[in-house]
Amino acid sequence: MAKYVENNLQKNEQIVQKAQICKLSLLGVWVKGILLCFLIVPLFKAIYASFQVFCLDFAVTNKRLVCKFGIIAQKVSELPINKVQNAVVVKTFWGGILGFGGIKVSAAGGDDIILYWVKNPNGFKNAIMAQVEQYEEDRVKQQAAEMAQAMAAAMKQN
Repeated sequence: MAKYVENNLQKNEQIVQKAQICKLSLLGVWVKGILLCFLIVPLFKAIYASFQVFCLDFAVTNKRLVCKFGIIAQKVSELPINKVQNAVVVKTFWGGILGFGGIKVSAAGGDDIILYWVKNPNGFKNAIMAQVEQYEEDRVKQQAAEMAQAMAAAMKQN
């Protein structure tokens, strides 16, 4: 179900890392749904939350952070890597015990993205920030190469 990123890569774009979604994050919703099944609403919430979790798709590529949320009504958030300023991991009590958490990615211009139910959120946050550094290094190397070419061309003219 979660193949959005693979099907929507741009030219010269590769996936660096995909976030794994922790299915154990549904434990509390399902316990509540089963215990209160006579109310029906908690059971439907558990079913809906399960579909949501299975339809999430988060990935960092060499060019952007891509996040797809939703089942029928989908929301896709894309953030260019050069706009990422910071990433913060947020874990609840149960998230800390079961190994999942959220990641709030802050961007230039105030466009924040929050990723939910990520398994090993520290590892995915580190992958995002490593790609930000790599993008900046590649940009500086490209500028240096272009400057060297321009200087070489100017020296040939003299």
